[in-house]
Amino acid sequence: MSYAYVIIGNDLELDTQTGRLWANKSSYFDRNGYATAKPEELTRYLINIYYVLLTRGIFGTHVYVENKALREYLQKYF
Repeated sequence: MSYAYVIIGNDLELDTQTGRLWANKSSYFDRNGYATAKPEELTRYLINIYYVLLTRGIFGTHVYVENKALREYLQKYF
């Protein structure tokens, strides 16, 4: 079977005031992206990474979200 298992870590968080996603640099550990990217670029980079991972399951995708605010927001859609 081809299922995907994705953990959305604390590197991507939801600002509950504005409803926007943002990259949490203190929880992101890839030095290449961390050192050169501006905050907006890092956020777009992380969103793209998770998009790719979330679309890889052929029969389904299991998702766990560490950030509580983001988890509660995404529960409406998953």
